[in-house]
Amino acid sequence: MPAPTDDMAQRVAAIANRLRLIQIDFADQPPETRRDYLAEEVERALADLVPDERAGLLAQLMERFPTWDSNVPTAVRERQPERTGTDQRELRDPGFLIARLSEVAGTLSEEDRRVLTHRIADAGLAPQASDAAWSPEAGERLRKSLQLPASQPLVGDRVMDLAAVLTDLAGSLDQLMWTAWREMARTSAVRRGSDLRRTLGRLAGGDEAVAREQVAEEVERLRKLVAAIISAVRMAGAEFAQQHTARFSPDAVEAAKRSEGVSWAKAKEAQYWEKYCQLAATMTRDSIETDILGCIAKSAEKLMKGVGR
Repeated sequence: MPAPTDDMAQRVAAIANRLRLIQIDFADQPPETRRDYLAEEVERALADLVPDERAGLLAQLMERFPTWDSNVPTAVRERQPERTGTDQRELRDPGFLIARLSEVAGTLSEEDRRVLTHRIADAGLAPQASDAAWSPEAGERLRKSLQLPASQPLVGDRVMDLAAVLTDLAGSLDQLMWTAWREMARTSAVRRGSDLRRTLGRLAGGDEAVAREQVAEEVERLRKLVAAIISAVRMAGAEFAQQHTARFSPDAVEAAKRSEGVSWAKAKEAQYWEKYCQLAATMTRDSIETDILGCIAKSAEKLMKGVGR
């Protein structure tokens, strides 16, 4: 038989591992049940191979099975010899099973590892990965925030991934919003507190000087700023229109000219037009941008009244 390629060898190892897991999971089931599951697994593995490759894979697969499981029926055997007493004892020996599992652990895929880990935990042989790293109270707070039922496990790695994603979001938003606020409201008394990302890191790292309430306060401070600016943007149009009308409406221009004095030697309409042109000359692109940002900042600060410290 030709030497197996690396790809074929990895494929055979993966199939053999799955067959061994089926043998273990269904060791107490009738032979017909095991035969069906094993045959189904082998047929699934052969489905994506060309005919010329199937015989080689089956031959290599048969060589993979040790003596203790050689009597288990598979799709590559035509009949089922009786299982020996040694086989029975080994299948019920935890030390033997752990040793066999350790031998194949290096060839398992990440998905196989995850499934196997959960099966071991479900069997009560290892702590549940869900709540092992935190207190029941902390787990309950997270489930409540995520709207999960109390029976739903929290998977440690998934929770860490979630924490990393949300920390990046909160840290980026904290930097962006407070930088924008500093630019649009230079004289405002509302100012940024501590760096939120750094505060989150200190809390997660167990810094006793940082309490959960402090982090909640900083997050609430950011939430109010975001909400205030979004609301203020909607209000800025009306605020800017009011300011513009107060300066450039016909009544406003006439009042401004009358406060300076109207000459009797020249038509009033011409003098009012000259005054409007004088006022309009001050309306540049930069001044309009400053006015709009000022309107947003003014409205936002009203909404955030009491937030600054």
